[in-house]
Amino acid sequence: MAHTTIPIDPRIRDRLRTFGIAGETYNEILERLMDESAERAFTAELYRIYKETPEDAWVDLEDL
Repeated sequence: MAHTTIPIDPRIRDRLRTFGIAGETYNEILERLMDESAERAFTAELYRIYKETPEDAWVDLEDL
């Protein structure tokens, strides 16, 4: 895999390091954080749909 250099402030680099698990590369840390962010966004969207859907639109599973 080709590597690239991304200029970041040392403060951000040090903060990013705190998110790592022993032995994780910065690439692995960033990938995991992005995956977790996508999962949170998906969950937030499901919750938004749930809150915006009228209660009478839902079907009780026992009625299926």
